[in-house]
Amino acid sequence: MKFICALMIVIAIAGFLFGVGQQLLSESKDAYIKKSLERYPSIAELNEAIKKDPSNVRNYADRAFELALLNDNQGAVADFTVMIQLESDLAPAYLGRGLARWSLGARTEAMEDFNEAIRLSPNTALCYRIRASRRFDLGDFQGGLDDLVMAYKIGSAR
Repeated sequence: MKFICALMIVIAIAGFLFGVGQQLLSESKDAYIKKSLERYPSIAELNEAIKKDPSNVRNYADRAFELALLNDNQGAVADFTVMIQLESDLAPAYLGRGLARWSLGARTEAMEDFNEAIRLSPNTALCYRIRASRRFDLGDFQGGLDDLVMAYKIGSAR
């Protein structure tokens, strides 16, 4: 269950936030979001599923992704936080919450989440790439470069 949830979150984060590329070139952003939302249960369906089984991390992950697509970053932060409370070792939940917090302007908390994701999953290049991007945004060019070098080393070692 953890693997499926983690994989789904990583794919969602990577695909939507860091590589939509070709798809966004051929479709408008709104069309892409609509198509993405059609792939998942509706928020109403997920709300029902969560009421029935409030310990199912996958339902929170799906809802957090949908909320992020709809720019409801506060809702996404809340769902990622519940995921972390249920399973505190889910690095992708920390990445997702960090990205949502960043969007809300909570830079310090977001960086704490990225650091925790790296602590939990030190061999995941995506964790370093996300943190590198945010370090560059903060003007920490050496830290960003260090993270990109680490991401490269991890990626080339596979």
